Amino acid sequence: MPYSPHALGPQRIHELVSDASARDQVPPGLIRAVLMAESAGDPSALSVAGAQGLMQIMPATARSCGIDNAFDPNENVACGTSYLKTLLDRYHGNATLAVAAYNAGPGAVDRYGGRSAVRRDAELRRARDLGIPQLLADSRPWRP
Repeated sequence: MPYSPHALGPQRIHELVSDASARDQVPPGLIRAVLMAESAGDPSALSVAGAQGLMQIMPATARSCGIDNAFDPNENVACGTSYLKTLLDRYHGNATLAVAAYNAGPGAVDRYGGRSAVRRDAELRRARDLGIPQLLADSRPWRP
């Protein structure tokens, strides 16, 4: 996945991901895949929906994490990873549903339960594009 022109360097991203992975016990490949898909490594990324920073966290999520600056790379990756861990726990380690919920919100995933053909296809395409099946094959199994 290409880096944005304003991206942090690969070593800095590796450090942020490694720290968050060790703290929350989320596979580093999954964290990195979400981070790169969401912001291409740009800590100043801002979506039209209001998602902020490297992990594109919403302001309400940032508040729930107790962070002051969602654009701070350390705080953003810590909060985003913590939220991702919560979603992995909620969906019993199903990384495809957790990533879909990270992107669309858990309410959308719960409403469709992964059963809507259109929505499920979109979730699976996003998971495939993030390389989740390969990431999970290459890393230790997720255990909530």
